[in-house]
Amino acid sequence: MSVERADLVILGAGLSGASLALRLTDPAFEALRIVVVEPRAEPAAERTWCWWRLRDESTIDDVLGPPRHAWSAIEFVGPGGGRLRRTPSAPYVCLPGTEFYARVSPRLTACDHVELRRGVAARQVTESADAVRVTLQGARGTTVLEAPLVFDARPPAAAPADPQPRLVQSFLGWDVETEDAVFDPSCATLMDFAAVDGVAEDGVAEGGFADRARHAARAAHFLYVLPFGPRRALVESTWFGRRAVHGDVDAEILRRWLNARAGDRWRLLRSEHGVLPMDARLAPPPGARRVVPLGIRGGALRPSSGYGFARVQQASDLLAHQLRTRLAADRPLAPLTAPRLDGLGDRWMDRVFLARLGRRPETAPELFEHLFAACPIDRLVRFLAGTARAADRLAVIRALPAAPLAREAVREVLRAA
Repeated sequence: MSVERADLVILGAGLSGASLALRLTDPAFEALRIVVVEPRAEPAAERTWCWWRLRDESTIDDVLGPPRHAWSAIEFVGPGGGRLRRTPSAPYVCLPGTEFYARVSPRLTACDHVELRRGVAARQVTESADAVRVTLQGARGTTVLEAPLVFDARPPAAAPADPQPRLVQSFLGWDVETEDAVFDPSCATLMDFAAVDGVAEDGVAEGGFADRARHAARAAHFLYVLPFGPRRALVESTWFGRRAVHGDVDAEILRRWLNARAGDRWRLLRSEHGVLPMDARLAPPPGARRVVPLGIRGGALRPSSGYGFARVQQASDLLAHQLRTRLAADRPLAPLTAPRLDGLGDRWMDRVFLARLGRRPETAPELFEHLFAACPIDRLVRFLAGTARAADRLAVIRALPAAPLAREAVREVLRAA
C-alpha cells in the first residue's frame, strides 16, 4: 500500500478541526501541505454555539466575524418559579452551526495549501518516534497518510468502567416560530427549572410530568431559551445526569411547554440535539507529542457548564501561534504541546461540583440558584466561560452552600488517595 505524505493532518472538520484549519489558511503556513479529514460528506451544522463576548476575546470576531444574535440580559428561573434577571457587562451571544460553516468552508476550499477531504474516516492512528501514520477509509478504498504532526478532533472514545461514572449533558432543541409575540428578545433564559412542572397538553396542571421524567432519569432538568425575536426562539430541554435522556421525553416536554405558552399557534423549523461529557478528567495529556488532541479530547468543554465555543477558538489561536513561531525559527513542527485551558484550581472546583451533581442531581437547582443569586454576575460569567481569575473563584465558592460541597471535597480527596 502506498504512503502519502503531508506536513500536518487534522482529523475532523467539526467545530474544533475547522476552527484550527481556518487559522492555518494564513499565508504564514503556505509552505505546508495540510490535509483535513472528515468522515461526513456535508458539514454537521446542527448545533447552535453560544458564548459570552468578553472584552479580551476580540479575536473571535477578527477570525469568524460577529455573532448572529446577542442578549443584553440573562435569566435564571428557580424550581419555585422565582426569576433572577441579571445584566453582565459581556453580552451573551450565539452563532448557528449553519452560519459558522457558511463562513469557514469557502475559506478552506479556496486555500491552496489546505486540502479538505470529506467522506473519509480515520480508522487507525499510529504514532512513532518521528512520524504519525493514519489509515484512512473512503469510497476509493484504504490509504495511508503520514505526517510529523496530527491534530485529533474526533469524538473521544467511550470511557472504560470507572468507580466514579461520568456525567453527561444531553439536550434536544427546537427552533420554533409562533404566530403571536410570546418571547422577550432582549433576554436569554439560561436555566428554567420550573418551566414544565405540572404542564399538561391543554395547559391545565397535571401534577408532575416533569417530576416523573426526572426521577426516571435520575437527572436534573431545565429549559434553555434563546429568543431570536418576539415570535422565534430556540428552546432546549436539557438534562444533567449519568446517562442521556431519550429524545421522545424531551419532545413531549417541549411540545407541552410550547402549547402552554403559544397554544397550537407555533411550528417547528428545525431541531438539534447532543450529548456532552461533563468530566473534569478530560484534559490534554502533559508533555509534547505528535498526536495533539483537539476539542472535547483536548479539554475544550468547560466540565461544569458545557460551554466550549470560545475555548475552542482560544485553543486554536494558541496552537496556530506555536506553529507560526516554530516556522519563523525554522524549527520542527512536532512534537507539540496541547494548551491547557484550565488550571488545577478550576479543575478541582469542577470535580467537586460535578461529584455533588452526580450523587444528588436533585440539588442542581439549589446550587445554580445560589450561584446566580449570590455571585457577582461578571465573576460568575468568567467562571462559567473558563476565564476565571482568583477573585472570581473565591466569589463562586462564597456563593455556594459550604457544608455539602466541603463533604464532597473530602470524598474527592479520599477517592484520589
